[in-house]
Amino acid sequence: MTMRELSKAQRKWLEHLTNNGPTVRGHTNTAYHCMSHGWTEWFVKFRDGRIERLEGQDTSDADVWLDSITPAGRAMLAAAKEARP
Repeated sequence: MTMRELSKAQRKWLEHLTNNGPTVRGHTNTAYHCMSHGWTEWFVKFRDGRIERLEGQDTSDADVWLDSITPAGRAMLAAAKEARP
């Protein structure tokens, strides 16, 4: 598998997640594409304030869906920074 290059928007989104932690997804395709590559994953914030990785649990009490960067996303971002600081 070859390493693909991050777009400016993808790099910006991954940097934002690294700096700010789990974040509500914006209204663009960038976050969707990052998730489809395995660079991000879903977390859920429940009404009682808990934030948990989405792992098949009951989300009927979910308040907000969040994106979070994965180890693969961190590796991709590090490679992108190394190639183009």
